[in-house]
Amino acid sequence: MAGFASEPLVTSEDLTDKRKVFLAGYGVLGNREASGIHDDVFARSLYLSDGKNTVLIVSLDAVGYSQTLANRLRTALASELQLPEENILLSATHTHSSIDLQGIWGSIDEKQADAITNRVVKSGKAAAANSKPARLMLGLSNQGKGYNRRLKSSDIIPQVLSLNITGTDGKPIALLFSFGSHPVALDKDNLAVTSDWVNFSRNQIEKELGTKALFINGSLGDVLPSLDGKPNDVRTFEFAEEYGDLIARTVIQANKESRVLNSHLAYCREPLPLEVDNLKVIALTKGLNNGTIDWTSLTDTTLTTTASVLVLDKLVIMSVPGEPVTQLSQTLMAKVPDYDRAIFSLTHDSLGYLIPEDDVGRKDGYEETFNLNPRFGTELSNAIDRLLKQCLGSQLQTQITR
Repeated sequence: MAGFASEPLVTSEDLTDKRKVFLAGYGVLGNREASGIHDDVFARSLYLSDGKNTVLIVSLDAVGYSQTLANRLRTALASELQLPEENILLSATHTHSSIDLQGIWGSIDEKQADAITNRVVKSGKAAAANSKPARLMLGLSNQGKGYNRRLKSSDIIPQVLSLNITGTDGKPIALLFSFGSHPVALDKDNLAVTSDWVNFSRNQIEKELGTKALFINGSLGDVLPSLDGKPNDVRTFEFAEEYGDLIARTVIQANKESRVLNSHLAYCREPLPLEVDNLKVIALTKGLNNGTIDWTSLTDTTLTTTASVLVLDKLVIMSVPGEPVTQLSQTLMAKVPDYDRAIFSLTHDSLGYLIPEDDVGRKDGYEETFNLNPRFGTELSNAIDRLLKQCLGSQLQTQITR
């Protein structure tokens, strides 16, 4: 069973309200008030069930979301859908030109939080209501392009995933696509609400394939948009369209070479406690007090997040609560070499950069600025090991002992 629905996150009425809409992603503390809407940003929901296990994947066109808001959304969705909160996978596309749901760049007030919650719940509820018997087609390509700012090279995870979902009646339901790259084709000077290059990718896919498209970001931590794997200084809507079309063409080609997945769905998750020792992050989030991290007290420096593994036939999806850099993603994907695999980033939580422990501390490493703990990558990797054993069981053990 599968169903899809979407709702706008920001409307023109929101911009005419007395409340300001602050764009997230560049700078801090509300220096970018939205002046208009270039393209609609959405909450897009995909409901999947094999009759035994069910998940709801929600893609938000936002840079991220606070832990407080995430808890609120999961609770509301779970109540409406009669689904365990743990089976709801919130994710953010990471556009740097949408409403600040993370609480760092101006945040949202209670009325705005209510509106966001209602729209997300409406999307999820409709996706479940729209569900019907479905067929999943998996396509993969290694033609994704980008520039690795950390390694200063074209070394990225080039995989582009296409998961095309149709009804058993042949009618389109949705296409989920995933690739790792920052939606920052536009810079801080842009004040229009937009999902950046993701908008152009989705539009092109929908036009060419006649279905609705939902994007989940992949291994994006150190990857910037680039047509040729080199640094790009052009930050315009024209470049966003060119890059978005490039990714869309790769998705469309992957779809042409896709194969059918059987109906098996397995889902495993694990709470992941973490001690935060990044003093700048602690001071910023406690000072703003917008729920970015769900601190239990003024002196608390621990949090709990989530890692998960979703298995669709022979496709293994590892969901992580932040932005993994290329090297960490390579390590995670190497754990299951005999499976098709993918990384879903900024899923469950939006907790900064995820870096291999032995690579933390680069003098020129921007990602260290928002790395919560040098061991975060290690703890996450260990959790993924446990989840793979839980979800794949004897299949994984057979693979390991070959």
